Amino acid sequence: MPRIASGTFKKIVWVALLAFLFGAPVWADTSPGTSFDWRDATVDGVTGDYVPAVQDQGAAGTCWAFAAVGALEAKFAIYDHDPGMNLDLSAQNLVCAGNSNGMGNTSGGYADQALYYFVTHGVTTAATLPYTGQNTSPLWPLKPPYDLYGVTSVATNLSADSYWVERDLEKYGPLVALVNAENDLIWTQPTPTSTLTEQGGFALDHAVDIVGFQDDPNAAGGGYYIVENSWGTGVGTDGFFYITYATIETDGAVMGITGTPWVVDPPASVPEPVSVVFFGTGLVGVVGYVARRRMLRNA
Repeated sequence: MPRIASGTFKKIVWVALLAFLFGAPVWADTSPGTSFDWRDATVDGVTGDYVPAVQDQGAAGTCWAFAAVGALEAKFAIYDHDPGMNLDLSAQNLVCAGNSNGMGNTSGGYADQALYYFVTHGVTTAATLPYTGQNTSPLWPLKPPYDLYGVTSVATNLSADSYWVERDLEKYGPLVALVNAENDLIWTQPTPTSTLTEQGGFALDHAVDIVGFQDDPNAAGGGYYIVENSWGTGVGTDGFFYITYATIETDGAVMGITGTPWVVDPPASVPEPVSVVFFGTGLVGVVGYVARRRMLRNA
């Protein structure tokens, strides 16, 4: 597996309890249609763009961090039914932490480990720790006060079959996918009459977010995915690209954020995000956040 695609995970026992208590997301759909796009989606009657703004990683190899953070930002917006949330989380947080723990740095990293990091540590906002494009920052380690945003569970081995990708996309929100940047990304706008033949199978060296899909019998595999990249808005279609169903199925590397979002304000004595913060205060953060959101929904 490529460097951006391997990692380990310790399961947290109470995640299953939370899943049982709060159930499946209300926007979940078990039968995908012919098209879907989180940039124009409806969640419990609230229609809007749930996809965060396109970011620019610059010359650094930090796609793994931006793809992971983008999926988490979208997860919060979807869960809160708030397409205007504009939550801007810190990719630099993942880079700084990853440079010391082996998760990754500006030379590349592991997207699956970045997703697991959200479960055990969480990340702060970009306002607290802005992107530098370097392996570290003068603001790292973090100094309180700062908030941490995370999720209770992730899945890094989702099916790459188009039926299940479409289903999981609608159920969980934007998905992280590993692709080959040189061969898999379609730079031109697909049309219903286009012939899209890219079929993957190249070395996986790039991470993107799948945000939508469109069935198209002329495309390899029967359709194409809409993906958000992290190369700025000047490339692709305003920063978005297209990948055929066949490409993603051949590449076989799809991941998603499956759990419930949480927010924690760590104790003032904690110098940087560490696992003990989540285990000590994370449950309170999860329950409080979930309860608060459910109260607002029912108001």
